[in-house]
Amino acid sequence: MKKIVVLGKNGQVASALKRTQPESFGVVYLGRDDADFENKNQVLDKLQSLQPQIIINAVAYTAVDKAEEEKLKCYKINTETPGYISKWCQKNKAIFIQYSTDYVFDGQKEGLYNEVDLTNPLSVYGKSKRDAEALILQENPSSYIFRTSWVYDESGKNFLNTMIKLADKDELKIVTDQTGSPTYALDIASATWRILKSDKFGLSFGIYHMVSQGRTTWINFAEEIFEQIADRYPKTPKLSPILTKEYQTAAQRPLNSQLDTTKLYETFGVQLPYWKDSLKVCLKNKFF
Repeated sequence: MKKIVVLGKNGQVASALKRTQPESFGVVYLGRDDADFENKNQVLDKLQSLQPQIIINAVAYTAVDKAEEEKLKCYKINTETPGYISKWCQKNKAIFIQYSTDYVFDGQKEGLYNEVDLTNPLSVYGKSKRDAEALILQENPSSYIFRTSWVYDESGKNFLNTMIKLADKDELKIVTDQTGSPTYALDIASATWRILKSDKFGLSFGIYHMVSQGRTTWINFAEEIFEQIADRYPKTPKLSPILTKEYQTAAQRPLNSQLDTTKLYETFGVQLPYWKDSLKVCLKNKFF
């Protein structure tokens, strides 16, 4: 049985990994109470004592707008930490798995982004994740980087739960010109475990796109959420479209976050479900 360490046990993806963990895997989940992820020595000492064969890093600084002010903290968590962990993996012959983001792209491409498209992040957060990708592969070529997007789950701080919290409002202005794939954390976790079980695991390293099938806009995502919870929330807000340029935020977002998942499917036979179907599962898990 391979020994696996998952970092960031209280986050959306790590929590989902724990919920979907196969019984055949021995996994240790570490959070900030086990090691301060901004303290290099603490993290490396913990890894040295555990000696895992696989490390899954689900730690991330995800406050996209706040990152514009907290650049050093964002880079420390998103870039420096995975960098030295991947270096530890290289020295100790362990495989490293990192989750990345659609924000490494500038969103100007027409159509789907694939793994070899040039990155050009627009925000500090996006740059920190792009720089992490480069550093990880430089320190340890035996690494996997899974780019995902618009991640949500039942209880985290995400778009789905924000919409539910605002369900009693009369009107909400929602961005209509950003396109991407809402991706359920449980699907990311399930896909990760399937990859670890695959006979291709440990052979085909590099960057992969891991998002739900299908694409939508934020306003259409909101419409679908309210449609699916109509039985519980019969009175829902009027949704008014607004353009990104009219909705001022500290960090700039890519307009096009559509990721091509062909490589993931062709390599591992893994494909995440259609986004509306996953939303239905998530809401069922949340309310029942």
